[in-house]
Amino acid sequence: MSRREGCLSDLQLDLLLGRALAAGEEGAVREHLATCPACTARYDALHADREAFQAAPPPLELRTPEPPRRLVPRRAAWLGTALALAASVVLVVLVGKQPREVLEEGRTKGAGWSGFYVRHQDAVREGGPGEVVRPGDALQFTTSLSAPGYVAVLSLDGARRASLYYPAEPTAAFQPAGEDVPLPLSTVLDGTLGTEIVYVLACPAPIPLEPLLSALEREPSRPPPAEGCDVDVVALDKQEGP
Repeated sequence: MSRREGCLSDLQLDLLLGRALAAGEEGAVREHLATCPACTARYDALHADREAFQAAPPPLELRTPEPPRRLVPRRAAWLGTALALAASVVLVVLVGKQPREVLEEGRTKGAGWSGFYVRHQDAVREGGPGEVVRPGDALQFTTSLSAPGYVAVLSLDGARRASLYYPAEPTAAFQPAGEDVPLPLSTVLDGTLGTEIVYVLACPAPIPLEPLLSALEREPSRPPPAEGCDVDVVALDKQEGP
């Protein structure tokens, strides 16, 4: 749904749904909603999407998580050398069928410690870099952490809009240690086509996510400035099709 000049952004509406706006800003947003049918319709559509997201079950029964264990350090595997995005370069971590590296203390960015699964119609597959996905597909992310942490999944879609895939709260959510531990919620992809960049964050504390979403929309060519967090980056190719 298009946005008229002077109307609220999807980010503001999403943050209102997540109760992540400051008190003063929330009051102003609600006042605007009370007088703007267009924003009210967009708010209702986003609310319906969020309800569907929260109700969506994990796309499949994943393997039983293994006990935490440390792997021999290795160099991260990369797909090619880089992915061009808005005149900048974003490295894409290789996730897939190779054993993933557990995130150690004193962690290194881009260690390939996250993965994901895709449910397309009735089929489920393990995803990898540059994965071709369709609107309506469900994604479920996994992590391999040697110590508990706080995880969030942020997305920048083909229209350069930032979204919070996980959690459904305004701060990063606790995630236990272990290899290939699934996040408890899956994400159903919307209809925006093109390259979608997904950032999986592992942080030492439950950091607020609104500043990171705002930063992504202001500077879509840069990863979210999550100081102290480790970030895995995955590129998705969202195309039309059955």
